[in-house]
Amino acid sequence: MTADEPTPPVEAERGDKFRTRGTSTGLMLFLLGVWGGVVPFIGSYFSFGYTLDHSWTAARVWLEVLPGAAVALGGLVLIWCSHAYRVALAGAGLSIIGGAWFVVGTQLAVLLHLGSVGLPAGRGEGRRDLESLAYFSGLGALVILLAAIAAGRLSMRHALAKPVEAHPEPTREDLDPTREDQRRQEGVHFVQGQGGEPYEPAIPRHATQRQNSSVRQDSSVGDSGAGE
Repeated sequence: MTADEPTPPVEAERGDKFRTRGTSTGLMLFLLGVWGGVVPFIGSYFSFGYTLDHSWTAARVWLEVLPGAAVALGGLVLIWCSHAYRVALAGAGLSIIGGAWFVVGTQLAVLLHLGSVGLPAGRGEGRRDLESLAYFSGLGALVILLAAIAAGRLSMRHALAKPVEAHPEPTREDLDPTREDQRRQEGVHFVQGQGGEPYEPAIPRHATQRQNSSVRQDSSVGDSGAGE
């Protein structure tokens, strides 16, 4: 790179990196949402799931289809609206809500009278645990993790995209030593490199007390002279 060529802005490169990663995270969230909403109806063909049938029930709609749709929609928002900070952040939040419902939905279904999706159909204990993780708790935890990472990257990219206010450079008049000497005589010191703003130096406390005591002594001497 020659001296005449402009240097690429670091903030733009970082923004492109975060945008690419946000798109990939959105794609993973979309696939997980599709998995969570569709696997209850196709898992029975592979003997993998809860209550091996592919019929529509209210419990499956509330506990699997709706949270899966929320996660998939949030992933699509992250893919297509990654340039819009607030919209993409709302998509990440929607995915987090869907993932949280995957985790706690089966426990709250009894209290909310949403029905039941049945029990894992696996024969062994390990198989049943795997079905529980793949359908609900593990799926929801993975969705929450990915959506939280996406939200953090969005916030970091938004912070990096904010313009930095540059301080104006001091002019020749400000750097003129004669003008600086004049300011010192007037009791004002000039600070170079801080936007050309003057400041009044703080007077030490002991100097102020010494000055006040000398003033009082002069006044007492004057009063005694006048009395004589």
